[in-house]
Amino acid sequence: MDYNKMDAALSAALSDPTASSTPLLTVFIRTDGPLTPVQQAELRHLGVQGVESEHSVFSATLSPQTISSLTEKSWIRRLSLARQLRPLVG
Repeated sequence: MDYNKMDAALSAALSDPTASSTPLLTVFIRTDGPLTPVQQAELRHLGVQGVESEHSVFSATLSPQTISSLTEKSWIRRLSLARQLRPLVG
């Protein structure tokens, strides 16, 4: 697992000993430039929605094992844990 490709929140979530109780994590996947057809197929196979060659940022709900394997791909630039946003109160 390449922790250099993960943000701090995702690294902490994967390092948490209770992570096994949360089998899936929602993440943002950032790639290096346009995807090849093989790369697109690989992301689709993992359940990533909206995979198109001209996009470079995707979201997906993945297992820790899948996240680990993605960090080893040379064409994956960064993986970030999605955060729950709250509305601003004015």
